[in-house]
Amino acid sequence: MVRKLVIDEPTIGNWAALDEAMVEEYYDGAFEPTVAVLDWPEEPGSISIGAHEDGDMMKTDVARDMDFHVSRRYGYGGSVGVYGPTIALFTLWFDAGDREISLDLLSRTSGEAIVEGVESYGVDAVYDHIGDVKYVVDDKQFKAVANAPVQFHGTDLWAITVSVIWGELQEEVGDVLDAAVRVPPEKFEDKDEKTVTGRMKPLSKQFDQFGEEVSKTEFLDELIERNVDAILDEPAAIKEVSPESVLEYVEATTPFYESDTWVNRRATSRMCRKQPADATVGVAAYKSRKLIKASLILEDDTIEDALITGDFFVRPHPTVTNNGAPQLLDDTIRGVDVSDRDALLEAVSAVFDRPDFEIPEVSPEDIVTAIVHAGENTMSVDEYLREHV
Repeated sequence: MVRKLVIDEPTIGNWAALDEAMVEEYYDGAFEPTVAVLDWPEEPGSISIGAHEDGDMMKTDVARDMDFHVSRRYGYGGSVGVYGPTIALFTLWFDAGDREISLDLLSRTSGEAIVEGVESYGVDAVYDHIGDVKYVVDDKQFKAVANAPVQFHGTDLWAITVSVIWGELQEEVGDVLDAAVRVPPEKFEDKDEKTVTGRMKPLSKQFDQFGEEVSKTEFLDELIERNVDAILDEPAAIKEVSPESVLEYVEATTPFYESDTWVNRRATSRMCRKQPADATVGVAAYKSRKLIKASLILEDDTIEDALITGDFFVRPHPTVTNNGAPQLLDDTIRGVDVSDRDALLEAVSAVFDRPDFEIPEVSPEDIVTAIVHAGENTMSVDEYLREHV
């Protein structure tokens, strides 16, 4: 059996709190395969950055002043997301057991199930690459569904989240993205559309054009069933439940996951505050298939401290108290000359060669390119903090 949780009037912190609740159940030996549906209310809005993004991209005070709850995703990469009644999502947690699995494989398995679900309503769809499912009209592709895979804490506990752009995005979505989010322009270098919302097209409108009468709830249930059947060892019954222990845990921990402490757990400004005002910081972003951002504290050309962030997917996954795989990348380049590309590539490649490391769609060369660019784009710590805080 797969438990199905429906959270009434969710806020964005509930999502991260649910992840942690599942991890706690796993450690306690009480975990059961679970799917949770988050169908967001009209107000307040919810906005989050990806698990591995730089906290400085979110102006938390501005977003809250606009009546949005703010968070950083607990277990999922990807870029900033805004959630409301026109965007719904579900997460499926499961124990992989002895099965060989990877982030890329899980994303593809879910993506192909989503494609089948969309096409069952007469709309052509394609799985693009990790994180994106698009529907196709007149040879043009529009992002309408996305997935995000994760493996928790080096255990056999995995999850996939599927989010659906169902209806027209509210005006407030564009407003909060414009006012409260700093998205590096490099993110859109390979996109026809140059904004986050520009590449999103509501799926319900396309269904309407095909004469399909389908509700958001019906479509989510369709995708849930297809993901359960594709990902679990065997088809399983899905039963709606309300486990008191899980719901209490979510209620108790949600405030932390909507706090500045959590959002800024990885932030260039946080790294800078540990340095003298006249210290040198270098910051640059580079777009491969995923956005990579490097922030460096430099003494002459030596990397004294580092922060590798971006919208990528990666494992080993961070915990609440440990930064996981991104921290491995930070640590390996400390003490290296930022202008010595060969030394940087050797250091980064050693992390990529670890048997427990995976970062789909990103190469060591991509990481090194971002680092080298950061070494060429420097300013004082004081200048950076005045611009970003």
